[in-house]
Amino acid sequence: MHRTHAEPSNNPAFVPRLFSRKQSAKMSLTAWLKGHAYQDTDSEENEWLGVSYMVVVGILYEGLERRKREDMEVVEVTLELP
Repeated sequence: MHRTHAEPSNNPAFVPRLFSRKQSAKMSLTAWLKGHAYQDTDSEENEWLGVSYMVVVGILYEGLERRKREDMEVVEVTLELP
């Protein structure tokens, strides 16, 4: 089971997510606000081969009340390397 990126934290050891474009950061935030993402799977059978297998039919989201757009912001930063 894969979970979307970790919750933000005020812990100094927390590493923020960095993006090269502001639009990429906004799209990531929108997806993160939907909640934990899981694959929705279904079982299909191949009668000719006599086997069954799982297929991904979509993405399900488990919403999280604590994730609110008004609590988040995309902040532009400049990184300078020595």
